[in-house]
Amino acid sequence: MKIIFSGRVQGVGFRFFVQSTALKYQISGYVKNLFNGNVELVINDNSKNINAFLLEIRNGNGYSRVLKEERSSYLCNDSTFRIKHGG
Repeated sequence: MKIIFSGRVQGVGFRFFVQSTALKYQISGYVKNLFNGNVELVINDNSKNINAFLLEIRNGNGYSRVLKEERSSYLCNDSTFRIKHGG
C-alpha cells in the first residue's frame, strides 16, 4: 500500500515518528519526503497491526498534522522499515 500524506508533515519530525511507530507495530516499508511538501509512506499491508499503526500516524506526533491522505495499491517487499532520502 502507498499513502501520500499532506498537511504539516515536513520539518516537524513526521518521518522519524512514522519510523518509530512502524517499528513499534512491526510494520515494514519506508517513508520519504516528496518535493511538493507531502510525505510518501509505502508499507507491506499484510500486518495484523496495520489499522492501529495508521490510526497513530493520523493522530500525529504533537507537531505534525495530517490533513489529507491518498491511498493506492503498491507492491512492497521490504522486510524492515526505513527512512528514504530524496524526493
